[in-house]
Amino acid sequence: MIASHLPQAFLVHQCKGRVRLRIPERRQDDAYFTLMEKQLSAIPGINGIKVNPISGTVLLLISQDISLNALSQPNHLQDLFHLACDADHPLTSRVAADLLEINKHVQRVKEDRLDMDGLYASILILLAIVQLLRGNSLGPASSLLWDAIQLLRKKAPAFKN
Repeated sequence: MIASHLPQAFLVHQCKGRVRLRIPERRQDDAYFTLMEKQLSAIPGINGIKVNPISGTVLLLISQDISLNALSQPNHLQDLFHLACDADHPLTSRVAADLLEINKHVQRVKEDRLDMDGLYASILILLAIVQLLRGNSLGPASSLLWDAIQLLRKKAPAFKN
């Protein structure tokens, strides 16, 4: 396969001894995944391979002394796919951008000195009201109100006995 026409493989997850890759361009391509299984099984350090042409995924069971970086060397991949870095994946880029935006909002809230104890106490009081309306006055409602009072006591010395 010509290197410029290699499909991109995206890392779905990696944990000790397991690596799952997704190759969306080759979904439903049984011949491709059969060839991949045959060629990757010859690589030392790969103990098992499970391919799923329907979803376009490959599960590699690897020995602990081999890394994904070692597998991504061209001579190991046997010209089967190009391992895309996380930044190449559009979903990863969108999630990273969204997290940066959330971080900006959190920083603004922190600058405005949001009273977290007051917020938590308000939430607990609302939850207690919900429990009271459901008829759970003794157990859940009283516990929630007690926790709310303890938070408010911590914040306002005048609220103490």
